[in-house]
Amino acid sequence: MNYTLSEAKQYAKDNRQEEWIQGFLRYEDKEMPNPNYGFADGLLLEERAYFGPLTIPLSSLVTVRIGKDITDANDAKWFNHKVDKIMEKLDRWDMPPLIAQVDEGRLILTDGNHRYSALARTGKMEYAVLLWCNKEKETETERLIEQNGWK
Repeated sequence: MNYTLSEAKQYAKDNRQEEWIQGFLRYEDKEMPNPNYGFADGLLLEERAYFGPLTIPLSSLVTVRIGKDITDANDAKWFNHKVDKIMEKLDRWDMPPLIAQVDEGRLILTDGNHRYSALARTGKMEYAVLLWCNKEKETETERLIEQNGWK
């Protein structure tokens, strides 16, 4: 698998977003190794519903770990290094979608902080996001998507 936006969209057509997300979160890229095993394992703890990738305004996402949230100088340096690396290839990369949890109407960015930051720094206003929620919130999430016209 290549773990690109195009590939994620193809998996979504086959309703296989969970399979794509699990592979993506466990993938180690030789350029920027950063698998997210803990998140991948956590998603498997209960039944989830997945939507998208959908084009969503970046301003709709609640971030919890981007540059402004990092206070340690070494952590900030590493974070910015990774964002810079993404920005170098952004125009020629079929960048994977961001991943966000739908929680009480809010979209919490759960994977893609570096990608989000690179998009924001280059002035992008929206990008593809794979949404997930606990299965019992599936209908609420469908309504939220429809109300906002996210496609």
